[in-house]
Amino acid sequence: MQNIIIDTNIWEFAYAETEEPKFKEICKTAKDFLNSIRNEPEINILINSYQICEIIEVFRKVGISLQMREKFFDAYKQGAFLRKELSVNDVESAIKESLSSSIHIYDYLVVYSWKDIVTTIYSADDHFMHQSFISIAKVINPLEGWVITEGKKPKKLNDG
Repeated sequence: MQNIIIDTNIWEFAYAETEEPKFKEICKTAKDFLNSIRNEPEINILINSYQICEIIEVFRKVGISLQMREKFFDAYKQGAFLRKELSVNDVESAIKESLSSSIHIYDYLVVYSWKDIVTTIYSADDHFMHQSFISIAKVINPLEGWVITEGKKPKKLNDG
């Protein structure tokens, strides 16, 4: 059984609609990736109590409908994903690692509650290539040459 974390940015691009031709590719790639794994019986998608909030908020910010956000949260409540609450220890570990690495705490909050069972982290965020993440699980960028940095537009690697 694979236990995977899918970074919030991948959920965002898989669900977002864009009119910008340059970003249609990343949205399609993210959607295709999610469609390819979402119903795989040998894969558990891990979403903790922090990340579900982050996903719903990102969906709101990019204009995903209230109905779609409610449907996503209902799927979470009904067990479509493996769920876990953050503990005080998870938060403390995330804070310590964030202070040490200078990577914002949010990525650690997504991962640290799962560090004992996660096998793969799917992310296009270059923060996840830091030793503190690759020492926990294999990190794979499923978005074929795109890199996402928090607060910036996605960048295609071969665009210079």
